[in-house]
Amino acid sequence: MVCLVRCEDIVSRISTGNSVSGTNPSLLEVMIAKKRIIDHDNHFNTEACGRFAHYFSKSADVSDLVASIEQNQEGSSHHRRNAYERTAAYSWEHVAEEYHNLFKGDSEVARARFETEARVSRKSQL
Repeated sequence: MVCLVRCEDIVSRISTGNSVSGTNPSLLEVMIAKKRIIDHDNHFNTEACGRFAHYFSKSADVSDLVASIEQNQEGSSHHRRNAYERTAAYSWEHVAEEYHNLFKGDSEVARARFETEARVSRKSQL
């Protein structure tokens, strides 16, 4: 019998390496699984993980980052637990509540929020 196991089930850290687009569902899966996160430093990833991930800007930085993490294991479980707790902001319930609040609120406030978020999104894609 052949047994197939997802990569996320056997490794202790994951790098999604995504430098463009929106929040990556696989990143949320890793956060929920409480894995150590090594990820590209961009608006979407830092918004999702905050300070509870290890970030790199270019591929040449990855090996030094991994070596640094291996030498300093303290705080690792704290990072993983806090990254897990941040996933609540991406639950369907929370997203639906945010949209509900946006649409029921003052239309001027809603419009300003939408325009600000659109501007931030466009800047991060450049």
